[in-house]
Order: sequence, then C-alpha cells, then structure tokens
Amino acid sequence: MSINKRFLIIHNLPAPYRVSQFDLMSKHLPIDIFYGFKKKGSRKWSNKTGSCPSFFISGPVFFGSKISLGIKSNQLKKYKAALFFDSGFDMFFVNFFTFIKCLIFKIPIVFVVTQIDTNWLNIKKNNLFYLIKAFIVKIYRKIFYSLSKHIIANSKMSRNYLLAYNVPIKKITIAPVSIDINPFLKLNKKKGNDIDILFLSYVRDSKGLELLINVFMSIRQKNIRLHIVGDGDKLSYYKFLAKKDIRIIFHGHSSDEKKLNFFSKAAFFVLPTEHDPWGLVINEAMASGLPVIVTDSAGSSEMVRANGFVIKPNSFTELKSAIEILIKNKEQRLSMGLESRKIISKYSLKNTVDKYINVLMKVVS
Repeated sequence: MSINKRFLIIHNLPAPYRVSQFDLMSKHLPIDIFYGFKKKGSRKWSNKTGSCPSFFISGPVFFGSKISLGIKSNQLKKYKAALFFDSGFDMFFVNFFTFIKCLIFKIPIVFVVTQIDTNWLNIKKNNLFYLIKAFIVKIYRKIFYSLSKHIIANSKMSRNYLLAYNVPIKKITIAPVSIDINPFLKLNKKKGNDIDILFLSYVRDSKGLELLINVFMSIRQKNIRLHIVGDGDKLSYYKFLAKKDIRIIFHGHSSDEKKLNFFSKAAFFVLPTEHDPWGLVINEAMASGLPVIVTDSAGSSEMVRANGFVIKPNSFTELKSAIEILIKNKEQRLSMGLESRKIISKYSLKNTVDKYINVLMKVVS
C-alpha cells in the first residue's frame, strides 16, 4: 500500500523508551511527533527527540496542563491518521482540540491508553482540585474511547479497564510497553555471598518504598543489602526512615550506564507499587536475568510467572515472604532469572512497534 501522507503522533514529552519506539516506527512509516513538554516535574530524562521529525507545541502551562488549541488545521490536512497518547490533564487541551479537528477532517484516530484508574487514586479524592481535574479527564477519555477508530492498551489490565468502559473488545489491541533489551542481555552477573536487593524507580508514594524499607528492616540477616536507586520529592523522608539500618543504601538518580551496573550486581528486583499502568523497570530487571517481585497493581505483572512473585499491594506479609524465599534459595534465584530472560524475549521493542504499525495501517485501509 502506498503512503502519500504522513502519520501524526502526539505525546506529552520525549521519554527515552518512547523515543526509541518512535525511531523504530519511523523506519517503516513517515511520522511526525508533537510533544507538549521538553521536561516535566523532577524526572531527569534527556530531552533528546531521536531521529524522526519532532516538534514541541508552544503555549503556557496552567496547573500542569499545556494550554494550546492543538495542531493547526492547515498542518493536520497532511496527515493520514493520528496517534494520541493519553497523558491525563497534562495534555488535555492539546489532545482535545486536536481530536475535534481530526473528527472534522475525518482523520482516523488511534488512542493509546497509558493511564488507568486503580484503588491508589482513591487517596486523592479528598483533594478538590484533583477531583475537578479527574472529572474533566474522565469525560474527555469517554469521548476518546467512543470516537477513536481503534485503541491500544499497554497491558491486559488496561484492556480490562477499557472493557469496563464498554469499549468493544474488537476495537482494542494490546501492545505492551517495551524497551531495547540488548544492553541488559549482555550483562554478566556478579558472584559472591552477599545478596543485593534492588529497587529502582522514580521515588514517590505510589511505588511502595516505605513498605519495602519496613519489610527489609524486619529481616535481620547480615549479608543482605537493599539498594534504592532513583530520585524524587520524598527521598529525604525515606532516608530518614531507613537511617538506622546501614544495610540500606541510597544512590539517587542514576545514568543509563550506572543503571546497568546496579542490575548486574543485584540478586533480585522488587517493585511493591500501588499504582503502575505498566512499570517499565520490570522489563529491565527481567532482561538483566533477575527474579522479580511485583504487585498485581502493575500492568507488567502479566509477565511474571515462574520468574518471580506477584503479590498484593500494601501486604507486609506477602512481600516479606517473597523476599525471604529468594534470600534463602540461590538455585531458585538462578532458575527464575533464566526464566525472566526467556519471557522478556517475547516482549521486544520490535514486537510492540509491529503492533502499532499494524493498527495504523488497519485504520487507514
């Protein structure tokens, strides 16, 4: 099929894993990417946009949302289809107004679900401003779910969330969030008697770090260490919480190169998250050949079978039991690590990109 027009992609910011995905997509389709922000919050990502044509949408920011009427009408006419990534209130104005124009010009729309509601969000419901934003986003999502030609969900959990909104299953394609796993596959595991447990994530309440620290401190074995890698607004609180246990080591933000080093030294990986539509760090841990402990509130938990443990969020007992099993059983750690690499091979970046391309070609055929 010949392609006379280009494909439009709208995303909130150039996250490294998305940039890699878009670069690979651009080898097969002519795409233009419009970002709302160069950086957002405390994340220390690079704002590099990769090799395909990329643009930043201008406009002021109001309560965290980019204020803009979206892509101009004369620009939109050159696109064959539009791919929107759900970024909640951050991109509400950009997405909403561009969406309306796409409907007017009969440009097929594909909507990517990157955010879902879980029980963790209930803790914010006593915040009036949050309630207003949540109401606005809920209405606009319903419109997108109804009028988009196709929807991409990043996990089975996201698909089930869409089904609860009465989205027809034939309208949904699951395309998991993926990374280039090759750098992780090359890692050599360290040998020794010490057991290094790794937590690597952007540090915020929803990641379950307080629970992990408390569980770890209750295990008195001397040859174990907990490495906490990541930065965030509440990092000082967690340091205070763990200050009496010298086995807990904080490393702050890590570069990609240093991150590989942490994975190579770890015995297993823990992410006791309360809310994660996916949890890309689980991909990295599995590609590094690590057993993983993750909660069923992460979309990536669908990858965890004989390679780790899926536990309930906020369960001290389940988390402690899983950690103690892995501490005591070296052979089990090794077998689970091998299983992780076997499973993650099916979640390659190429497979994800193929699914995106197939969906885009389907909506324009």
